[in-house]
Amino acid sequence: MLKLTKSKYGCRVIQKAFEFAERDQRNLLVSELKNQNVMALIQDQNANHVIQRCLDTLDYQQTLFITKRVIQKLDTLCVHAYGCRVIQKVLLIASAKEQSKIIKFIVFEEDNFHQYILDQFGNYLIQSIMALEEAGEKPADDQIKPKTKAS
Repeated sequence: MLKLTKSKYGCRVIQKAFEFAERDQRNLLVSELKNQNVMALIQDQNANHVIQRCLDTLDYQQTLFITKRVIQKLDTLCVHAYGCRVIQKVLLIASAKEQSKIIKFIVFEEDNFHQYILDQFGNYLIQSIMALEEAGEKPADDQIKPKTKAS
């Protein structure tokens, strides 16, 4: 399955399988993905689409292995072309606690906010966080407002 996941056309077949396969078949696909290097899949130009489809179509528990890995590697994924897309999907399905961890890392840790707002990929994460707040889907924090250097 790894070869299909990383190929231009094979990844489309795997995505459709996640979308239309029976639950038992999807469970088999997920168990195969769990045995792979999730970071390599997220950072692959084709496999990242399979990861995103998992986040779109599977239930929270089935995608927890992706969410956990994303949270562990935020520093790398925030500035990666495909990683930032996966983080955006994770933000939409994560628990409030997980969502809060991601947002705090991006917005409040050290100079991350300033770095990501200027980054060609990180800026999309800032925009996604702002959209979450606008839509009222933010975590328990009252407001997500970064501390600026002037504060």
